[in-house]
Amino acid sequence: MIEPSKIERYSDERFLETSTSRKPTWTASHGDCSARAWISGLRREFCSDFGFLSRTVSFLISQQERGQVAVGNLHVWRSHPDDEHFPNLEGFLNCCDMISQDSYNSAYVVSKLWGGEDEGQWGWTDKPFAYGDLIIFNRLVSDAQKSKDISAVWALVNELLHHLQRISGKHLTSAIMLKAFPLEFEGNVDAKNKKKFERRKRALMRHYRQRMGFEPVPNSSLAKEGWMLKLINSFAAPEKRRRRTARNPEI
Repeated sequence: MIEPSKIERYSDERFLETSTSRKPTWTASHGDCSARAWISGLRREFCSDFGFLSRTVSFLISQQERGQVAVGNLHVWRSHPDDEHFPNLEGFLNCCDMISQDSYNSAYVVSKLWGGEDEGQWGWTDKPFAYGDLIIFNRLVSDAQKSKDISAVWALVNELLHHLQRISGKHLTSAIMLKAFPLEFEGNVDAKNKKKFERRKRALMRHYRQRMGFEPVPNSSLAKEGWMLKLINSFAAPEKRRRRTARNPEI
């Protein structure tokens, strides 16, 4: 008997941020798996005052026998400067603060990664947006079981990412980011399960590295939280930063 997928609870419209009753804007198949994606147009809401545009992308991947085996949601961010607005990390943070707590949290990581520890400097840099669109996964869950289906799922996710880069036309992509976080622990990490949570997080990070080419971000504290980066444009590479530790005073 085929075990049903556990992904159904993550495929509602609140998780996906879109209505799956609408016709998908992108479809693809690989082996026994097929993908559907709903890709919005570039929108100005909330962000035009800060010099940014955004696109929301939600997707479902199904396997012939088990039904839905993967689901995800991501945002594409693009700088949109004009005579009144100069895109920068401070503006990006303020823009995301108006959307959701998750968006704000991601924007804070982006600002810290490319702008450094000094928040006063965030208003003076437009990196990584100066080198192309930034793609950030908000949610990504997979419950594929067989090796061939696991390979098919990640092939389809990568194909979707390539599609997003193609439809951007002359606009390049600077980087893709995600946070490796096992969602079964969402809002439920405590002293009793912390070690199990850390093991699952490290396993996810290895999985994303092997299947999608992600690497831990070059910031030790953010990497420890599970943040990962796939650099598309090498000019957008953030500086490598390590957590500061107090030194013993010299005697």
